[in-house]
Amino acid sequence: MFKFNYDTIGASLLFAAFFTEFFLILLHRPDKKLVKDIMANLTLGLCVVGFGLFEKSMAYGFYSLVYHISVIKIHPSIWLWIACFFCCDLFYYFYHRLGHKSRIFWAAHVTHHSSRHFNLSLGLRTNFFHLFYRFLFWSPLCFLGFRPEMILIFETITAIQNYLIHTEKVGKLGVLDWIFNTPS
Repeated sequence: MFKFNYDTIGASLLFAAFFTEFFLILLHRPDKKLVKDIMANLTLGLCVVGFGLFEKSMAYGFYSLVYHISVIKIHPSIWLWIACFFCCDLFYYFYHRLGHKSRIFWAAHVTHHSSRHFNLSLGLRTNFFHLFYRFLFWSPLCFLGFRPEMILIFETITAIQNYLIHTEKVGKLGVLDWIFNTPS
């Protein structure tokens, strides 16, 4: 029997959004370079998603180890989940910012910025090398008492949210633009 998990649901949503936007782009008769770029992004994204499944299990093992040695074990509550969401989003911000400010991390992140086109497929255009170290940025959260499962869930949600901001089809989102990373 097929078991649904957050990654399966997230990947399904991402690819549904991708193919919807791709269909809309095709309706406007784009140039061949745009279509080639989108297909290259899709191919690269599929490879990264495949390798990402391995990375998630590696991250879970590492998070579990860090959580096990942590002296802080907070009882799960709605407030802990909310705090974990905002902490994961904040840690993503620092991880992404370091990808722009540090040469070594930029070397893995530059692939994402190497396209001339801005659409959802750009969210798939990533270098798989970052999967080898990315989970280390969230590991301090386990030491602070956040359970590994919580971090993996919010990493997936953050990844979906950051994928969806790569579009010109969404305008300003009001107060959300002040708090979160948005398309505008």
